[in-house]
Amino acid sequence: DLDGTGVTVGVWEAGGVALAEHNELEGKVEVIDDMAEVTFHATHVTGTIISEGNNTNAIGMAPGAMAKSSDSNNDIAELAFYALDGGLLTNHSYGTILFQGNQHLLGIYTSAAGQWDELLFNSPYLLSCKSAGNTRNDGFNSIDNGYDQLLNASCAKNNLVVGAIGDVDGLSSPTDFNETNFSSWGPTDDWRIKPDIT
Repeated sequence: DLDGTGVTVGVWEAGGVALAEHNELEGKVEVIDDMAEVTFHATHVTGTIISEGNNTNAIGMAPGAMAKSSDSNNDIAELAFYALDGGLLTNHSYGTILFQGNQHLLGIYTSAAGQWDELLFNSPYLLSCKSAGNTRNDGFNSIDNGYDQLLNASCAKNNLVVGAIGDVDGLSSPTDFNETNFSSWGPTDDWRIKPDIT
């Protein structure tokens, strides 16, 4: 019977914020970055979390919850203030763009991962959910057969890194779940298992 009532989720997204006037989000989203543009992806991700369910096929995972929406510029500093203000839960479905020449960064514990870990260590009540990424079939690091595809914050230790699964029509056993062919896999280069959950 959990529906997110009483919970506010901070949703940071690359390039923009959610459409607060969307019929599934109206009255449920506070845009905390008024300089950012509204984007499809920010609206989609926010809807996946808190969509009201006016269209029963579009109900979110926590339709009783509220959201605060911001773009990912300055995310670490903004998250620190969010945590200080009592924020408990955030979502980050964005990452570093991978291109030929920066494959050496895959799986490495970078300074960016360190910044996330320091922030989350100092904010022990804040749970930050971070996408694993969508690069498994993009031809990078093919020598590792689709493994070792994580970048920056997805290699941090103190966040919850999430992989993607395909649609589930019926649920009778664990084999009914299938990871998508694009969701990035770990492990990290120091052999930590990431993503943490799929």
